[in-house]
Amino acid sequence: DAEKNLTKDADLSKKDPLPIVSNTQSLKNKKQQKNNSRFTLTAFVAPDYSAYRLLNDKQNIYDNKTGIEKRERSDISSTIGILLGYKLRNKITIQSGITYSSSNISISPTNIYAEKDNAGAVKYRYNTSFGYGYLLPSFNTSPVVGDSLFATGANHTLRYISIPLIVKYKLGNKKLTFHPGFGVTVNFLTKATLTTDVEDRFNRETEYITKLESIKKVGAGLIITPELQYQLSKKWSIGAMPYFKYALGPINKGNVVKTYPYTFGLGVGAVYKF
Repeated sequence: DAEKNLTKDADLSKKDPLPIVSNTQSLKNKKQQKNNSRFTLTAFVAPDYSAYRLLNDKQNIYDNKTGIEKRERSDISSTIGILLGYKLRNKITIQSGITYSSSNISISPTNIYAEKDNAGAVKYRYNTSFGYGYLLPSFNTSPVVGDSLFATGANHTLRYISIPLIVKYKLGNKKLTFHPGFGVTVNFLTKATLTTDVEDRFNRETEYITKLESIKKVGAGLIITPELQYQLSKKWSIGAMPYFKYALGPINKGNVVKTYPYTFGLGVGAVYKF
């Protein structure tokens, strides 16, 4: 029995010893795993400028592309959003989320004319680049086709909720990194209003149009964003997110003009990695 035990001990001594992992190496591996964050959450706010390209569409004897271009002026608008990113590979991230945009257009004084609306009633029609609406002031409830009123000016407001899908590529490995991105966005119209004052020789009244004809409720566009990020810590970065958006098709149908909006913006925000 003693000989057998000695033989077993000898056999065990011939086997390879178990690998010894130093505490330093173990901590290093854990640190790398923590830094290898797959997800990012980005919150941003952006002033932006929206404009559009117009093409003549449905004939209207009282208005056309040239007239609308002359009297409309885009004002500074804004966008806020939150985006969730997922790292597909070391350099490639896919990003989506939700944004809310508010666009404002100022319209110079103009004459508006009475026409038959979609139900056959005669009302005063107000044309904009995005759509048209009808109004009937209390001081003139029975106009005939061709009658006119003077609109002293108008404020046109549009609200959109958008869902983007963006692919980004990371350049740089230090604190300052560049993330050029390209993708598509689906846009849902939530509000389109127009406020104006109309008058004749004896009366003046403020009118609110809350329903625009011909404007589409859903549209799609392209988005390009060359984002810059500066790393503050392992989890947090700040970013500058310039972007350009352009509609893939006209956002209206059957209007005086076909409208292709586009937007330049500069977002600033925070990025959290987890």
